[in-house]
Amino acid sequence: ASTELSTTVTEKAVKSDDARVPVHLWNNAILAYFDKAREECEADKNCAKRVASLFDWLQKICLKRWKRLVRDDFWEWFHNTHHVMDVRQDIEEWGEDMRRYVKQCSWWEWQGGSTIFF
Repeated sequence: ASTELSTTVTEKAVKSDDARVPVHLWNNAILAYFDKAREECEADKNCAKRVASLFDWLQKICLKRWKRLVRDDFWEWFHNTHHVMDVRQDIEEWGEDMRRYVKQCSWWEWQGGSTIFF
């Protein structure tokens, strides 16, 4: 993860498929709310690395929780909604496909593809 502290956005809002995601821009947007921490990190490169590491950890925790919520929400919807038996199997397979896509995604990208959610 990048540890740059600049908040200046000069890149387009879209990126090419092989371009790296400028994670430092997101980290800096969050850090901007904490003036004292930001000032300390601008003066100390080790601080910037620790902050980037902390944000990486938070992203992993939040992504894991989101993936679990998507799974749980699908099964709750599936079990609480009446489906015509002819399409029940199709819906269940679609849900498995959706969960496979979610399982393969990162905080930033859909590496395994994407689909419409329920």
